[in-house]
Amino acid sequence: MSLQLHIYHHRQLCHSSELVDCLQIGRQKPGEQPPIHIDVTGRRLVVAPVNDQLVSREHLELNVVDALTRSGDAANASDAAKIEVRNLSRKRSVLIDIHGRLGPQETICLPIPLLISFESFAIRIESAAQRLWEIHSLENPTLAPGAASTDQLTRLTQRAILNASANATLDRESLLRWLGEMMGVLQSAAATSDFLEQAVDAVDRIVGLDSIVALRLVDGEWRIEAAKDEQDFDNMGSDSRAPSRTILKRLRETKRTVYQVPTIANAAASLQGVKALVAAPILDPSGEVIGALYGTRFSRQAEQIPQISELEASMVEVITCSAAAGIAREQQQQKALQARIQFEQFFTPQLARELELNPNLLDGQELEITVLFCDIIGFSAVSQHLGPRRTMNWIGAVMDEISEVVLAHDGVIVDYIGDELMAMWGAPKAQHNHALLACLAARMMVQRKSAIDQAWQARTGRPTDFRVGICSGPASVGNTGSSRRLKYGPLGNTVNLASRMQSAAKQLGVTHLVSQTTCSTIPPDSALLFRPLGTARFVNIESVVRVCELGPADDADYRELATSYPAVIQSIERSQFTSALAQLEAIGKRYPNDRTTQALSDRLRSGAVQADCVWHCEFK
Repeated sequence: MSLQLHIYHHRQLCHSSELVDCLQIGRQKPGEQPPIHIDVTGRRLVVAPVNDQLVSREHLELNVVDALTRSGDAANASDAAKIEVRNLSRKRSVLIDIHGRLGPQETICLPIPLLISFESFAIRIESAAQRLWEIHSLENPTLAPGAASTDQLTRLTQRAILNASANATLDRESLLRWLGEMMGVLQSAAATSDFLEQAVDAVDRIVGLDSIVALRLVDGEWRIEAAKDEQDFDNMGSDSRAPSRTILKRLRETKRTVYQVPTIANAAASLQGVKALVAAPILDPSGEVIGALYGTRFSRQAEQIPQISELEASMVEVITCSAAAGIAREQQQQKALQARIQFEQFFTPQLARELELNPNLLDGQELEITVLFCDIIGFSAVSQHLGPRRTMNWIGAVMDEISEVVLAHDGVIVDYIGDELMAMWGAPKAQHNHALLACLAARMMVQRKSAIDQAWQARTGRPTDFRVGICSGPASVGNTGSSRRLKYGPLGNTVNLASRMQSAAKQLGVTHLVSQTTCSTIPPDSALLFRPLGTARFVNIESVVRVCELGPADDADYRELATSYPAVIQSIERSQFTSALAQLEAIGKRYPNDRTTQALSDRLRSGAVQADCVWHCEFK
């Protein structure tokens, strides 16, 4: 049984002949006739002109392996036939369908049917008797919707118009009608939400297929969303009138519009039930297949072979792209609405608007940030005094006040954990002054206590106070929640340190404990005051950390106190513990209520202080 060889150039069939035993394929040599031409020996096929430098003069050699001598069965010879493919080029590879690339000067032996591609050419080899269908794809991949989807659709429509112009059977009136219908489809993509129903109707009006179905790809399975003549597509099973899984598989793999037409051999066998098919992929903005438009044209007369032209396939593709653009727009609007609702809970209105326009800002990234943890001192005692209902009202009022402070200082509210607030600066947009903003917010929280006490102290029985930990450094920042619940925030050592410092502030006798990485970046003219407290070791943190106290601004007494501490810390780090204790005793006389001085003096007297670790913090 003979083998058939088909040559395609730019996806257009340009030559067919029988492949007997050996054939060399290449560029025109001097003295040879121009392409496409087989020489008198029948063993050389010229496919490219002499000036086409992308094709070698001797580019490819095909040898039919004698299947009969191996099988001994002439009836099955074509089934057992193999083709030895030799890449004669010294520089260029060829692509052999699912088998991959064949490098220069390499040889491989493969069974038929076989599809070989190089440069703008494709070669298909198959059994002539078995070739009942011709499957074609449009030259270019289907366009995915994106920021420039309108321009993309315009270019796609122009390409279809060029195909239409080249179609001698399409008169001017038909072309104008088609363009008018196409404009309506493009407009519907920007104005309606029933995109798939619109697409099915458009294919029906413009292309005129017998059966049309819109499919969605969900978890790897095709589902029918809209259809014309739905009885033809009542299931996705093995029914001959159901969508071809082979065509849909090829569509997913190539992301191109595919159309299949019956051959004369098919028609000669039987015209009953013969059909031509077209399928165009619906892509999401990332270029992944999420659906398809699938159409069928059946034979209507006993001697008529149904056909689908490249022009009609192009029309279906334009309609599909318009539906994809509409679906992408609707999904983007839904995401933007959800994002706006979520963003405004945690971000400033300005940042929420930016994130709505550019949700990619929420993607995971490494950033330099400042993290703040703030909890309410004495929360347990107050909650027992107030009872459950009033406790919830009180904690809500407190969190409202300090949350407003965070947002007023361009911070991000990461989370509420019981009576604790976690906030962050430096993400999702970089802020060069993130440490300063966090410290200013911490001081402003202190000022807000008076408003809280005015409303609640009579019921709580005590003034409200906060304990704060602040740390600056690198962190991985992104959505640490799930697809169901956004939780935008940081992960890493910087976060752990900020939390540990907030817990350790009580042990050090302060309410605001700050890492040296934070206070070292604060401009000298900021009016913020810091007292160095030396090094501290925290639970589950390998290295010691240098820490400071963030004190009240513009307080002359505190300024003097803070100024006296560098000498104390220096004495400790030089192991001059006696000198350090004497200095602390002098400071304690001037500031008898300073709890940090009292705590550090007690540690020195007990021998707990080490030169390389002033504080050993035991709490998480």
